[in-house]
Amino acid sequence: MYKGHEIAVHTLTHQDLTKLDKDTVYNEVFLDKQNLERMFGCQITGMAYPYGTYNDEVVQILKKCKIQYARSVVSSGAFKLQKNLLIFKPTCHHADENIWELLEKFLKEKSEEKQLFYIWGHSYEFDVNNNWKRMEEILDRLIGHNNIFYGTNREVLLPC
Repeated sequence: MYKGHEIAVHTLTHQDLTKLDKDTVYNEVFLDKQNLERMFGCQITGMAYPYGTYNDEVVQILKKCKIQYARSVVSSGAFKLQKNLLIFKPTCHHADENIWELLEKFLKEKSEEKQLFYIWGHSYEFDVNNNWKRMEEILDRLIGHNNIFYGTNREVLLPC
């Protein structure tokens, strides 16, 4: 049922990491990572920041925990690949009012550089906001293009 899904750290107790001391941040990230790796039998390399918040200290702790990318909730509205994957900014949220324009712009983009359209959101939002149909429409616009690579975070952000 979940084949192809990727698991990421989201911390033990979903706190704003910028408001915690270093040891607590480390434990929130490392223990969640350790628990998930034991539970699912695979190496965890990614994270989604609770509330999208981070600071330089949190980023340094993620490096110690061997987290290779971490997504915030700040929409960039852009498609350019980012260099610092520990402060990764997605293109937009799935309920963003500008998503249709962004999709059209992305699909028409003729850049020589690789581009990334990254949509984020919480799965519970589909039920709470009754917008499964919206997500299906978004995916319908993106599917079937020979020039688009579709992949998990790890496949897209950390290619071999």
